[in-house]
Amino acid sequence: MIGGAVEDQPDERIVRAGIASDDAHESVSLVLQFETPRSATGVKDKVMVLLPLVEEAARAVDLDSALLMAVIDVESAGDARALSVQGAAGLMQLMPATGRLYGASDRFDARQNIAAGARFLRRLLARFGNLELALAAYNAGEEAVRRFNGSIPPYRETQQYVPRVIEQYERYRQAVLALRTQPGRAASGTQRSPTPFVETADASARRR
Repeated sequence: MIGGAVEDQPDERIVRAGIASDDAHESVSLVLQFETPRSATGVKDKVMVLLPLVEEAARAVDLDSALLMAVIDVESAGDARALSVQGAAGLMQLMPATGRLYGASDRFDARQNIAAGARFLRRLLARFGNLELALAAYNAGEEAVRRFNGSIPPYRETQQYVPRVIEQYERYRQAVLALRTQPGRAASGTQRSPTPFVETADASARRR
């Protein structure tokens, strides 16, 4: 992510795994401490293990747990110890100011990190009103989205980030659905699925 989590603190950047850039919109090399080489199957397995914590955080803010899992997949590949060169840490790659603002005193603690990231993402969804812009703000910062008149900033990293998370979102929706339909799972009291955020930036712009 290249944008700040706190709008009046532009130097506080939430730098995201694999696709981040700085204010000059140049790619930033990230140092991520993955336990195993990234593969689609391996990462998905690591993220799915987090489902109880993700569901807990998702319930608290009425988000689809699959959306949080998609962000975790893209941000850290499910590595709770992931650390960027800019200081973004943990599963949802929170900067220090963002962690403090949303209640994560230890950004490497999986429960705290996911809960804080969920609260942050919920606020972005409430502010921008659609998934694409919320993800763009998560990656490039709220100020960047506002600067480009409420559209996805034309940064290569952000242009790649948004569809990548949305693609993973669908994968995890299917995976979570399959898990919930297993015998005995429905009675466990797990999270219902909120209505997914599917409105696009173009649709939002047409309403303005």
